[in-house]
Amino acid sequence: MRKLLLLMGVLLLAGVQLLAQQRTIIGKITDADGNTVPNASVLVKGTTNGTTTKPDGTYSLSVSPQAKAIVISSVGMETVEVNIGNKGVIDISLKQADKDLQEVVVTALGIKKDKKTLGYGVSTIKAEELTQAHTTNVTNALAGKIPGVKISGSGGSFTGSSIIIRG
Repeated sequence: MRKLLLLMGVLLLAGVQLLAQQRTIIGKITDADGNTVPNASVLVKGTTNGTTTKPDGTYSLSVSPQAKAIVISSVGMETVEVNIGNKGVIDISLKQADKDLQEVVVTALGIKKDKKTLGYGVSTIKAEELTQAHTTNVTNALAGKIPGVKISGSGGSFTGSSIIIRG
Protein backbone atom coordinates (compact mmCIF):
# COMPACT_ATOMS: atom_id res chain seq x y z
CA MET A 1 0.00 0.00 0.00
CA ARG A 2 2.82 2.43 0.90
CA LYS A 3 4.61 1.71 -2.37
CA LEU A 4 1.42 2.40 -4.33
CA LEU A 5 0.87 5.74 -2.54
CA LEU A 6 4.51 6.70 -3.08
CA LEU A 7 4.27 5.84 -6.78
CA MET A 8 1.05 7.87 -7.14
CA GLY A 9 2.68 10.85 -5.39
CA VAL A 10 5.70 10.76 -7.71
CA LEU A 11 3.44 10.56 -10.78
CA LEU A 12 1.35 13.47 -9.50
CA LEU A 13 4.43 15.64 -8.96
CA ALA A 14 5.77 14.74 -12.42
CA GLY A 15 2.42 15.66 -13.99
CA VAL A 16 2.32 19.03 -12.21
CA GLN A 17 5.87 19.74 -13.31
CA LEU A 18 5.03 18.96 -16.94
CA LEU A 19 2.04 21.33 -16.83
CA ALA A 20 4.10 24.15 -15.32
CA GLN A 21 6.80 24.03 -18.00
CA GLN A 22 7.31 26.95 -20.28
CA ARG A 23 7.36 26.51 -24.03
CA THR A 24 9.15 28.66 -26.57
CA ILE A 25 7.53 30.33 -29.55
CA ILE A 26 9.75 31.54 -32.39
CA GLY A 27 8.95 33.42 -35.55
CA LYS A 28 9.69 36.24 -37.94
CA ILE A 29 7.94 39.60 -38.34
CA THR A 30 7.80 41.16 -41.81
CA ASP A 31 5.94 44.02 -43.44
CA ALA A 32 3.52 43.70 -46.37
CA ASP A 33 6.45 43.83 -48.84
CA GLY A 34 8.33 41.01 -47.10
CA ASN A 35 10.93 43.28 -45.48
CA THR A 36 11.93 42.42 -41.92
CA VAL A 37 10.62 44.58 -39.05
CA PRO A 38 13.36 45.10 -36.43
CA ASN A 39 12.52 46.17 -32.86
CA ALA A 40 8.85 45.16 -33.07
CA SER A 41 7.29 44.35 -29.68
CA VAL A 42 6.00 40.82 -29.11
CA LEU A 43 3.99 40.49 -25.86
CA VAL A 44 1.94 37.73 -24.31
CA LYS A 45 -1.57 39.22 -24.12
CA GLY A 46 -2.52 40.38 -20.62
CA THR A 47 1.02 40.08 -19.21
CA THR A 48 4.29 41.98 -19.19
CA ASN A 49 6.13 38.96 -20.62
CA GLY A 50 7.54 39.97 -23.97
CA THR A 51 10.47 40.56 -26.25
CA THR A 52 11.51 42.59 -29.29
CA THR A 53 12.53 41.39 -32.71
CA LYS A 54 16.17 41.28 -33.75
CA PRO A 55 17.46 43.26 -36.77
CA ASP A 56 16.57 40.31 -39.01
CA GLY A 57 12.95 40.38 -37.73
CA THR A 58 13.16 37.14 -35.73
CA TYR A 59 12.02 36.66 -32.15
CA SER A 60 11.97 33.96 -29.47
CA LEU A 61 9.52 34.10 -26.55
CA SER A 62 8.96 31.73 -23.61
CA VAL A 63 5.27 31.42 -22.76
CA SER A 64 3.34 29.55 -20.09
CA PRO A 65 0.81 26.87 -21.03
CA GLN A 66 -2.00 29.25 -19.96
CA ALA A 67 -1.01 31.86 -22.57
CA LYS A 68 -3.69 32.21 -25.25
CA ALA A 69 -2.44 34.98 -27.58
CA ILE A 70 0.46 37.26 -28.41
CA VAL A 71 0.25 40.92 -29.44
CA ILE A 72 2.69 42.31 -32.01
CA SER A 73 3.19 46.05 -32.51
CA SER A 74 5.69 48.35 -34.16
CA VAL A 75 5.95 52.06 -34.91
CA GLY A 76 4.08 52.90 -38.10
CA MET A 77 2.45 49.46 -38.28
CA GLU A 78 -0.96 48.16 -37.24
CA THR A 79 -1.05 46.13 -34.02
CA VAL A 80 -1.86 42.44 -34.55
CA GLU A 81 -3.16 39.85 -32.06
CA VAL A 82 -2.50 36.18 -32.86
CA ASN A 83 -3.84 33.11 -31.06
CA ILE A 84 -1.01 30.82 -29.96
CA GLY A 85 -2.79 27.46 -29.83
CA ASN A 86 -0.24 24.64 -30.06
CA LYS A 87 1.94 26.50 -32.55
CA GLY A 88 5.69 26.65 -32.03
CA VAL A 89 6.47 28.88 -35.02
CA ILE A 90 4.43 32.02 -35.67
CA ASP A 91 5.44 34.20 -38.63
CA ILE A 92 3.48 37.44 -39.01
CA SER A 93 3.18 40.10 -41.70
CA LEU A 94 2.27 43.57 -40.41
CA LYS A 95 0.35 46.15 -42.43
CA GLN A 96 1.27 49.83 -42.66
CA ALA A 97 -0.80 52.00 -40.29
CA ASP A 98 -2.97 54.66 -41.93
CA LYS A 99 -2.37 57.21 -39.19
CA ASP A 100 -0.89 60.61 -39.95
CA LEU A 101 1.36 62.38 -37.50
CA GLN A 102 -0.09 65.42 -35.77
CA GLU A 103 1.53 68.82 -36.22
CA VAL A 104 3.48 69.84 -33.12
CA VAL A 105 5.08 73.21 -32.46
CA VAL A 106 8.07 73.13 -30.13
CA THR A 107 8.86 76.49 -28.57
CA ALA A 108 11.66 77.68 -26.30
CA LEU A 109 12.41 75.36 -23.37
CA GLY A 110 10.74 72.46 -25.19
CA ILE A 111 7.17 73.55 -24.41
CA LYS A 112 4.70 72.10 -26.91
CA LYS A 113 1.76 74.24 -28.00
CA ASP A 114 -0.95 74.18 -30.63
CA LYS A 115 -0.05 76.37 -33.59
CA LYS A 116 -3.35 78.29 -33.30
CA THR A 117 -2.71 79.40 -29.70
CA LEU A 118 0.62 81.09 -30.39
CA GLY A 119 0.77 84.86 -30.46
CA TYR A 120 3.64 85.04 -32.92
CA GLY A 121 4.54 83.89 -36.41
CA VAL A 122 5.43 80.29 -37.10
CA SER A 123 7.08 78.99 -40.25
CA THR A 124 6.25 75.61 -41.73
CA ILE A 125 8.45 73.74 -44.17
CA LYS A 126 7.10 70.73 -46.02
CA ALA A 127 9.28 67.76 -46.99
CA GLU A 128 8.67 68.47 -50.68
CA GLU A 129 10.33 71.88 -50.30
CA LEU A 130 13.48 70.27 -48.90
CA THR A 131 13.75 67.65 -51.63
CA GLN A 132 13.40 70.24 -54.42
CA ALA A 133 16.79 71.69 -53.52
CA HIS A 134 18.57 68.38 -54.33
CA THR A 135 21.25 68.93 -51.71
CA THR A 136 23.04 66.17 -49.83
CA ASN A 137 22.81 68.08 -46.56
CA VAL A 138 19.40 68.78 -44.99
CA THR A 139 20.75 71.83 -43.18
CA ASN A 140 21.80 73.46 -46.45
CA ALA A 141 18.38 72.65 -47.92
CA LEU A 142 16.84 74.86 -45.19
CA ALA A 143 18.84 77.91 -46.32
CA GLY A 144 16.58 80.80 -47.34
CA LYS A 145 13.37 79.04 -46.38
CA ILE A 146 12.93 80.24 -42.77
CA PRO A 147 12.64 83.95 -41.91
CA GLY A 148 15.11 85.10 -39.26
CA VAL A 149 17.40 82.12 -39.75
CA LYS A 150 20.74 82.46 -41.49
CA ILE A 151 22.35 79.23 -42.67
CA SER A 152 25.78 79.30 -44.21
CA GLY A 153 28.22 76.58 -45.11
CA SER A 154 30.61 75.53 -47.79
CA GLY A 155 28.04 73.25 -49.38
CA GLY A 156 30.14 70.11 -49.22
CA SER A 157 28.74 66.78 -48.11
CA PHE A 158 31.02 66.34 -45.11
CA THR A 159 31.43 69.93 -43.99
CA GLY A 160 29.60 71.66 -41.18
CA SER A 161 27.09 74.44 -41.54
CA SER A 162 26.60 77.52 -39.42
CA ILE A 163 23.05 78.29 -38.21
CA ILE A 164 22.28 81.70 -36.72
CA ILE A 165 18.74 82.35 -35.44
CA ARG A 166 17.89 86.06 -35.18
CA GLY A 167 21.39 87.10 -34.30
